[in-house]
Amino acid sequence: NLVDAECTSMIISAATCNPTITAPAGRRPIASLCVSSSADAGAGTLRQAILDANASVGVADYIAFNMGSAPPYDINPTSSLPPLTDPAGVVMDGFTQYGSSPNTNATGSLNGTIGVAINNNTSANDTGITLASTNNVLKGLSFTKWGDGTLSANDIAIAITANNNSVLSCYVGMTPPGIILSGTTCYYGIAVTSNNNTIGDGTAGGRNLISGNANTGLYLSGTGNIIKGNIIGPQANGTSYVASNPQAYGIVVNGSANNTIGGTITGADR
Repeated sequence: NLVDAECTSMIISAATCNPTITAPAGRRPIASLCVSSSADAGAGTLRQAILDANASVGVADYIAFNMGSAPPYDINPTSSLPPLTDPAGVVMDGFTQYGSSPNTNATGSLNGTIGVAINNNTSANDTGITLASTNNVLKGLSFTKWGDGTLSANDIAIAITANNNSVLSCYVGMTPPGIILSGTTCYYGIAVTSNNNTIGDGTAGGRNLISGNANTGLYLSGTGNIIKGNIIGPQANGTSYVASNPQAYGIVVNGSANNTIGGTITGADR
């Protein structure tokens, strides 16, 4: 195993990310993996960063982005990304991409800028990414075009099969800036089949947009999950209809108990 000093300074991919990036509190040691390429595979790609993070078992990894200065940047995988499997967890932070910024509106519309869009490059029934281990955080990312919109076990943008994960300030089913349908859409935007996960944490910077998916925005089967402050169904302004694909169901709860849906701030949940 690497000692802490080695892990805190280790750069696995070739590019250098934003030097102002600091690791989240409590995530030590940190291996910094920088995504600098929009290609599907190889050095500097998101796929390679995930593979490297999975290989560094026990290291709380932090994946950052540096693909230029004029977002949004599209990453177009030709198949599902590798599942996240290290229990130490990964923070995949799209807000490290230059030009991106989190939402600051506690209620109503979303005013953030999503700088990284992860779009499926085929119409196959692929899952975008699976959080198959604990302590992972996805934030500041867009997931679109995963699957062909038909009911399938794999037709999901984000699948959460392990406990204690978070999805914050992401667009699921809509392309940035949250007013355009992505085209071919997945059947489920997010499918949670585990416990104690957070989909929006009730803060302004944690609000997700989950809209434009073929059938269900959020499928929930588990206990102790928190869903707060999200826009589910409308466009990013929180009011406009998604005419081309209105998403049949916002949230489907199946065999779940003791979940929290909605926060205490009026107008935060749409």
